Amino acid sequence: MINVFFGQLINFTIMNKKLRSYDWFGKDDKMGFVHRSWLRNQGYPDDYFKGKPVIGICNTWSELTPCNGHLRDFADIVKRGVAEAGGFPLEFPVTSLGETIMPAWMWKKASGQTRSTVWYC
Repeated sequence: MINVFFGQLINFTIMNKKLRSYDWFGKDDKMGFVHRSWLRNQGYPDDYFKGKPVIGICNTWSELTPCNGHLRDFADIVKRGVAEAGGFPLEFPVTSLGETIMPAWMWKKASGQTRSTVWYC
């Protein structure tokens, strides 16, 4: 199911418009060099991200929130699906609410930050 969905999404994106990731990784200017070097520093070869759509994967996994403990494995599954469908998956952390451990004042602040990040994506 994930492969079919991401495959359709990526094929649609590639066929109908220029990838936004080209502006980051495809240009031969200074910033293109900087963005490519950051990925190379992480062990990604050129062919892994060149000409592919970048798919961001939000992950709220944390050792402090037992409710989100399964999301680490789930994010790996999603990343494999994106890669198999021809995309370049990049996982990034999002504040975990952790309502069972965090004090109430901190929960309110983290909740707003998390909602802003997820809505923006």
